Amino acid sequence: MHTPGDLSDAAAVVATVGTTSTTAVDPVPELADACAAAGAWLHVDAAYAGSAAVCPELRWTHAGLEHADSYCFDPHKWLLTGFDCDAFWVADREALVASYLGEELALNREEAALHRDGGS
Repeated sequence: MHTPGDLSDAAAVVATVGTTSTTAVDPVPELADACAAAGAWLHVDAAYAGSAAVCPELRWTHAGLEHADSYCFDPHKWLLTGFDCDAFWVADREALVASYLGEELALNREEAALHRDGGS
């Protein structure tokens, strides 16, 4: 297995769990360790094969996911959702919410607070 190189200049790393073309799976646990050491954000993109995690025998593909800063998968690819759908998760939602709090954005602070606090 190829080990991650020097990530000292990396802001983020995107690991894949089941690429659409080959269903390749990156070594997420090793990448998570390297990202933690470098202070880099780890995003796990399981757009194609993420839905496989509903099957216990395929959950090995998600090893190390608990160390990710963000994760997404596309239910419409395997779960027969009738429209495009991406499920996106973040370990620390404050980082995501804070990215929407800029004055130049159409989303105002009151609306952002509602979304942050689970309101609608």
